[in-house]
Amino acid sequence: MKKLIQIKFYWKDEVIFEGKYESIKDCVEEAVKLKANLREADLWGAHLGGADLRGADLREADLRGADLREANLWGEKLPKNPIQILGEKYFIIEAGSKIKIGCKLYTKEEWWKFTDKEIIAMADKEGLVWWKKWKPILKKMFKEVENG
Repeated sequence: MKKLIQIKFYWKDEVIFEGKYESIKDCVEEAVKLKANLREADLWGAHLGGADLRGADLREADLRGADLREANLWGEKLPKNPIQILGEKYFIIEAGSKIKIGCKLYTKEEWWKFTDKEIIAMADKEGLVWWKKWKPILKKMFKEVENG
C-alpha cells in the first residue's frame, strides 16, 4: 500500500522530495531517477538495501544506521557491509573498487597515487592536510577489510 513519504533535510524541517510510495527505498530511487538533490537529506535508518543510487548526490546526507547493503552506487554494488565515514570534513564511502570522498569518485588505486599538487587542485591546502592525515588510515582500513 502506497503512503506519503517525505525526504527532509537532516537539519531543518523542510521537504526535499515527496510522493506516494511503498517504501523509503522506492521514494529515494525515484528521487534519484528524477535527479532530485538529496544533499543533506535525512536518511537516518532508511532501508535502502539493493537500491539503485547511481548519480545520487548524497553529500552531507545523514546515512547513520541506513541499510545500504547491495545498493548500487556509481555502477558498483556496495559490499554487504559498506564502509561509510560520516562526521568528518568529507563524507567517505567505499563501493567495491571505488571510493567517494566528498564529491570526488575514483578507484582506490587512483586515490593512493594522487600527488599533493593534485589533491590541492581538488580541494585546497586544508584538504591536503586532511588527506595526509586520512590517507594512511583509509588505506590500512580498506586493506584490512579486503583481507578479511
